[in-house]
Amino acid sequence: MTLEPRLLFGNSFSQIVNIDPALIRVLQFDLAFQASPSGPGSSIGDQGGSWVPLLQNEGYIPSGLVPELEKLLLRYGIAPTRVDMRKRPDEEVPRHSTIQLRPYQENLVKLALLKERGIIDAVPRSGKTRILTSILDRNPLKTLWVAPTKAIVHQTYAVLKQLLSAGPEEIQEVVGGWPKIQLDQHGDEVPGPALDRAVKLFDSWILVTTAATAAKAPKAFFDTRHILIQDESHHAIASEAGLYAQINGKADNIYYRYGATGTHFRSEERTEILMDALLSEVIGSVSVQELVDLNFLTPASVAFVPIDGPLLGPQSYHSAYQFGIELQQQRNDLIVWCAQALLSLGKRVLVLVKHVEHGARLAERIPGAVFVKGANVDFTDAEVQSAIQGFNSGAHNCLVGTSVLGEGIDLPAADALIYAKGGSARVTVTQDLFRVLTASPGKKRSIVIDFADRHQEMLRQQSVARGNIYAAEESFSVDVLGSPLDLTAWLSSHA
Repeated sequence: MTLEPRLLFGNSFSQIVNIDPALIRVLQFDLAFQASPSGPGSSIGDQGGSWVPLLQNEGYIPSGLVPELEKLLLRYGIAPTRVDMRKRPDEEVPRHSTIQLRPYQENLVKLALLKERGIIDAVPRSGKTRILTSILDRNPLKTLWVAPTKAIVHQTYAVLKQLLSAGPEEIQEVVGGWPKIQLDQHGDEVPGPALDRAVKLFDSWILVTTAATAAKAPKAFFDTRHILIQDESHHAIASEAGLYAQINGKADNIYYRYGATGTHFRSEERTEILMDALLSEVIGSVSVQELVDLNFLTPASVAFVPIDGPLLGPQSYHSAYQFGIELQQQRNDLIVWCAQALLSLGKRVLVLVKHVEHGARLAERIPGAVFVKGANVDFTDAEVQSAIQGFNSGAHNCLVGTSVLGEGIDLPAADALIYAKGGSARVTVTQDLFRVLTASPGKKRSIVIDFADRHQEMLRQQSVARGNIYAAEESFSVDVLGSPLDLTAWLSSHA
């Protein structure tokens, strides 16, 4: 007697049963990602140990990949019966907060509420936080909101407090670890500040925290939550992947799951499958061109300034970056000159670097520049926010910074970017680029100055890769200048 294939659907993990084990082995290749050589992984067949399956031999799979598994099974003529093992939480009365939404945002909110889980693929500056907040306003169940950095946690917390109709302690934030509750000799909790803090977190409607802190939260806290939000969910495929896996393992009580990212890219390594595994397939998308057409983003003009200095031989990445970018005199002189030229045209300039030392040296040479070191160095969160607010208000017109000025940071006043850092990671370049694309009164077009590093082969390849990222956007114009001397004429026609 042949049993009917069934798919037992759970909140975090599901299982396909009554299916040929040989077919599971075949499907594992389609539901796998390529781990980095230095990362954990297990072998599939003869793939050299680098491809990691997310469909296990026993048929278990992260529930976010169930739609993909069902599509794959249909290729083999198998349509398993989906058996929902979850328990839908009781509904709460909507809060009816006054949140103004753009039409495309309203559409994404409605799709999310209908689908119940999935990824909102909307480019940076599209208002993803407002979209997610509106979902919670209409379905106000207890929520765990995971953000990638402390800065984004603080920014999100402030937005939630501003937009939602909530009591003074219903929305909480925590960074730096879960409260450490002391136990007495009998194993009972000792009253004190840590216990008081933990009680507030358990009682909260919405808790905003980082992946590192969320992963340390007790299972009992996860059991109080019914909605999981993973903001900037592409971090699930980066170095934090292990933390997100821990969160997924504890979240088996959480019914509704939403992610938001502006960089849901398909890659040869298929690492984006990790993002889908935790959440589900894409709910809806918003493109750059759509927002440019609606005047919410500006188009961009990109100029590549050539660096033709003495050719550097084969080097390690660290050495190439240090001597080909951070200590390359011609390149640094041009960065300073470009900043001065843009400032003289009335532009509000953002200079992005990779390392603190490089940024400090450049900021000293650019008149009026403010260097934002970052809260994890010797700059406090308050000082970071003060520098950003000063820039947005016009108190100063040039910010130099590292990743603290990248993903998730609102800089609507910026209309020119000097990309001083190099690199070619598509997610990073895209997130950095969008810091200057937000439309604002009088801002018709954003300016991006990058560098064609021809003096070292590795850096040259990275420059080409960045050029391809820019050129992929319909609303960007990209020019490779013949000489640094051509920049003055280029600025006069684009700035």
